[in-house]
Amino acid sequence: MEWEQERMELMAKIEEIYAEKISVDEQVESLNEQINVREGEFEMMRSELEAQWGHTETASDTIQELREAKEKAEEDIAVLGREKEGLEEERDDLVARYREVEQKVERMEVDWNESENRRMELESEVNELLDLKDAMEKERKQVEEKVLQERVRSEDLSRALQQCDDRIVQLEHERQLARDNATHLENDIRRRDNEIAVYNEKLQVQQLECQNLRTEL
Repeated sequence: MEWEQERMELMAKIEEIYAEKISVDEQVESLNEQINVREGEFEMMRSELEAQWGHTETASDTIQELREAKEKAEEDIAVLGREKEGLEEERDDLVARYREVEQKVERMEVDWNESENRRMELESEVNELLDLKDAMEKERKQVEEKVLQERVRSEDLSRALQQCDDRIVQLEHERQLARDNATHLENDIRRRDNEIAVYNEKLQVQQLECQNLRTEL
């Protein structure tokens, strides 16, 4: 992964900087030892020079030699002083490098910690998104199941409604047939009533004629 590669590069840089820091520490320690040695030599030569100058008061025949020795010692002291200054400058440069490396290490550690924290945050966000995705997927399936159930229920209701409509049409047809039959029966009843009325009138006439015949007999 890209993040893993970046993490390995950061770790390699940190190890490289730590190695450079250790090397600088060793060089600083070595320079300090050299400076201490040079300072000891300088003090020893100064003491020897002062002692030699003390004996010249009673040994005038060696004054020239002592002067030459003094000049030589002063030259050596100057050389040692310059060497000391050079070593001190080199030491200061190494100390500055050491501090720069130390700051670089601190920055790298901060960057590493920030990167690690960011990686953990991203992993946490990814896990949350995955959990959210799973929850949404589960919810989507539940919604699809409900939609399917509602679709089946809607289709059942549509079929039931169609059956009701068909039944209503059938009942309307049957009711119309019943009305037509009732009207037909009512017409038949009225016709029969009329026929019965006619027959009753004829019967009454016949009964009256029979009664008249009986009377005549």
